[in-house]
Amino acid sequence: MDYEEALDYLFPLVRHGTKLSLDNTEELLSHVGNPHHSLKFVHVAGSKGKGSVCAFVSSILKEAGYNVGTFTSPHLVDFTERIRVDWEPISRDDVVRLVSELKSIAEKMTSDSRLKSPSFFEMCVAIAFKYFQEREVDIAVVEAGMGGQYDSTNVIQPVLSVITHLSMEHSEHLGRSLSRIAKDKAGIIKEGVPVVLSEESEVFESRCDENDCDLTVLGRDTRFGRESSDHSGQRFWVGNGERKRFHISLLGNYQVQNAATAYAVSEKLKELGYEISDEHVRIGLENASWPGRMHIVRREPTVVVDSTHDVDGAKELVESLRELFKFEKAILVFAALEDKDVRGMAEILAPFSTVIVTTQAQYKKAMPADFAEKEFKRFADSVKTKPTIQEAIDLALEEAGENDLVCITGSIFTASEALAYFGKSSAD
Repeated sequence: MDYEEALDYLFPLVRHGTKLSLDNTEELLSHVGNPHHSLKFVHVAGSKGKGSVCAFVSSILKEAGYNVGTFTSPHLVDFTERIRVDWEPISRDDVVRLVSELKSIAEKMTSDSRLKSPSFFEMCVAIAFKYFQEREVDIAVVEAGMGGQYDSTNVIQPVLSVITHLSMEHSEHLGRSLSRIAKDKAGIIKEGVPVVLSEESEVFESRCDENDCDLTVLGRDTRFGRESSDHSGQRFWVGNGERKRFHISLLGNYQVQNAATAYAVSEKLKELGYEISDEHVRIGLENASWPGRMHIVRREPTVVVDSTHDVDGAKELVESLRELFKFEKAILVFAALEDKDVRGMAEILAPFSTVIVTTQAQYKKAMPADFAEKEFKRFADSVKTKPTIQEAIDLALEEAGENDLVCITGSIFTASEALAYFGKSSAD
């Protein structure tokens, strides 16, 4: 088995879908020695910002001298980005080795019962935890996948749980209201385990009270605010008395909340005995990287690649673009997944855009370009469509002058193809 063969085996496992049980994950891990039982974890769930929070926290811990595992999803360019140690992606050889080991276990489970067939995400979790054990990480920062209670990552017993901003997402699985989505994500809250929340939530705070969890709520227990922003990044303060000031290189006003959440996490970890100084936090936040989010890939015209995929994100994207850039025309390239609220995003993005080009990502759950085109035409006159992201970007660049802005957004898969178009990797 080589790397491409390993991925060709893994990706079709999405057909086994989402399960309302952790039994499969637990059985899969039991066959490789339950690696998660010997690891320490920070568990991060939420709808928005959880990947950025993982990147910030991992960078702080790495700067503090800890051997840090990081598990996030989905990947932007290459599968190996999902599993990192000290922010270095797992090698392709290790992916092949671990997939080969787990494949025989998965096949045995499937032969016992088709209901036990491991899904793609269950296999990814097993690969990550086994790899972290092999690399003897001091602590692993783990992003929950879709939900909380039945998310495969929820087999862990973390030292700290974190929940970021909530928005409507995956309603077919998590529920069709924010309160129901919150109840699902609250499933990562465990008895006696400290919790950091990026914002106030009656559902989460009640669950923490029931489970006797020490709770920190950003904005209430830990105050923060943004001071300035430019193309090099953002400055913000955090603290309830003496204000500590930090700089992050990530753009987008929402990243300040994510960075402040990571600061609150570092403070809580210090209380738990981790040796983290303010200087570790300062350098860690400054060095944190999370590409494909307000990512400037070209000048004259300015081209920004972003992975916004919901209404809240669209609002934040428009606010951030208007704040950061001066431009004559804004040209939007848009491609989303079929389960997203494209009409809601179009209502926000269309008035901002002079020209809109809808297109389609090369992904099986991609929304057809002509469907997105119809939604945008409800709110704008100048809407065009192209069958591929490459052709859509070609057209956008033809339309753009040196003083214009091109924004490519709609999903992480859109961002991935756009970065490839401009010859960028996830490390750029």
